[in-house]
Amino acid sequence: MLAALAFCGCLAGSFHFDDYSLFSNPVVTAASGWWRVWSPVQTRPLTYFTFWLNYQAGGESPLGYHLLNLALHLVAVYFMTDLLVRLLPGRVALIAAAIFALHPIQAEAICYVFARGSLLASLFCILALREWLGGRWWLAVAWFIPAHLSKEECVAFPVFLVLLELSRGRSIKARVAPLAAMLGLSIAFGLRVLWATSIVQGAGAGFGTTITPFSYFLSQGDAILRYFRLLAIPWGFTVDADIPKLSLLWSLAAWTVVLALCVAAGRRFRDLQWGFWFLAGMILLLPSSSLLPASDLAADRRLYLPLLGFAS
Repeated sequence: MLAALAFCGCLAGSFHFDDYSLFSNPVVTAASGWWRVWSPVQTRPLTYFTFWLNYQAGGESPLGYHLLNLALHLVAVYFMTDLLVRLLPGRVALIAAAIFALHPIQAEAICYVFARGSLLASLFCILALREWLGGRWWLAVAWFIPAHLSKEECVAFPVFLVLLELSRGRSIKARVAPLAAMLGLSIAFGLRVLWATSIVQGAGAGFGTTITPFSYFLSQGDAILRYFRLLAIPWGFTVDADIPKLSLLWSLAAWTVVLALCVAAGRRFRDLQWGFWFLAGMILLLPSSSLLPASDLAADRRLYLPLLGFAS
């Protein structure tokens, strides 16, 4: 209820930035889009399928698009709360769930229609984790497939599961096959996205940006520290973050701070202590904030799934 109240203002909102590009995309607007969206060169097909459904139901009226985004967040909050109650002491679990549900950094993923892929991929990863904790490992693998069809940023989720088992002191021998299947899916879907974007945008185009992987990597130390500041002091949010170009020395200094935090967390890793949750958040964040370049150097929506770790 509180999450609905916190973000229901988006229902009166308009479209923003890349939202408008949806209506020039025949995959979204054509009557045949329901099957064209599954073309091999279409990235994030499940996300675009939901855009197609929105267009068929309400055309270019923003209400339906925002309503679905908000509904996805509320469903994610419900299942996230259920998971955290299983993993954390009662009061701690409720506080972590409240942070995930209500923190202002979630606003971009919820209110920005084009960011729906983050909501969908996160929801399916949460459902996969739910099955994993219940010992239904292959059902977890099954839920991981639509997560990838929604957005590629979930590729590190199998690593998070390995980290979870190690922190709980459990052997992963019995789970090697489903973990290997998930890692295989991550590799296959990741290569597919690189291939699809290179076909659509030209060979070597990567994820639609001209920045080199090394330059992007250097910028991400500062971007990650910005995320931490916003999590601690929720002030100064923007959907168009200005990440300044730092000198090599300052870029390395920012990464040194991030690495030092990870080392400190590693000392409080066992038995789901705070160190595990910090490292879990970092693992889930790194696919979008390390070597694979994206057009935006920073984007608050990238914190949606990693908040599973950082909120805990």
